Amino acid sequence: MNLLHKIVASAGFLTLALGSAHAQNKELVVGSSATYRPFAYESPSKEIVGYDVDMIKAIAQKAGLKIKI
Repeated sequence: MNLLHKIVASAGFLTLALGSAHAQNKELVVGSSATYRPFAYESPSKEIVGYDVDMIKAIAQKAGLKIKI
């Protein structure tokens, strides 16, 4: 790997590290039509639930993001 590739790779890793640290204070807003069971649907209590919603919540938690559906 030559010097230019090392510099570009280092800059990329630094950008990712700073970007993920900055993203931890953000809220992820996700839209859903909530019409396709079991992926996303509206429960009797008017909450959007389903497989896709569970996956979104798990990913957001791992990334340190707040979630709003």
